[in-house]
Amino acid sequence: MNPSAIKTGSRRRRGKELLRRFVDALEQQGSKEQMSVRPWLGGHRRSQNLVEFLGPPGQTILYIKTRSDSGGFWGVNTNQIESLSSSGKPWCVVFLIGPRDKGYLMGASEVSEAIAKRRWSYGTAGDYKVHEGHELAGVRHFNSYVDLVREILDAEVKKAANIYKASEVKRP
Repeated sequence: MNPSAIKTGSRRRRGKELLRRFVDALEQQGSKEQMSVRPWLGGHRRSQNLVEFLGPPGQTILYIKTRSDSGGFWGVNTNQIESLSSSGKPWCVVFLIGPRDKGYLMGASEVSEAIAKRRWSYGTAGDYKVHEGHELAGVRHFNSYVDLVREILDAEVKKAANIYKASEVKRP
C-alpha cells in the first residue's frame, strides 16, 4: 500500500475520532439542559460534520471541522457555508485540533466577515483554507471540549431566555 495513503487514512481516522469525542461531549452536556444532537440533513450534501443542536430555544446548526494535528489547515466547503447561510437557522463553525481537546468557535457573522474580508485563502477545490494563527485571531479559543460545549450551551440558554422574555412582553 502507498505510504501516503496510510498516512492520509490515519489522519482521517484521527479526525473522525475528534469529531466523535466532541459530539459525545455535546450530547452529554446538552442532555443536562434537555437539548439533543442529531445530523443536519439540510446541507448541500449529507455530512457527519453538520449537526443540529436542538433544545428549548430552537435549533442551531454546527459545522464541525477537524484537524488531527497542529500543522496544516481546515477546509471549509463553500457549498456547505451557502447551505448554512440560506437555512434561515442560527449556525456556527467549530474548528477542532487534535490530538487534545483544543478548538475554536466562530458564529455565522464572524465567518461571513472572514470571507468578505478575504482572511481565508480560497482553494482550487472550492473551499476556504483556514489556518491557525492570524486567520483565527480574535476568535473564541478553547483548550477543552467541555469549555467549548459550555460556550455553545450558554449561548443556547441565553437565546432561550431572550425568546421567553420576548413572549412575555404584553402587547397593547
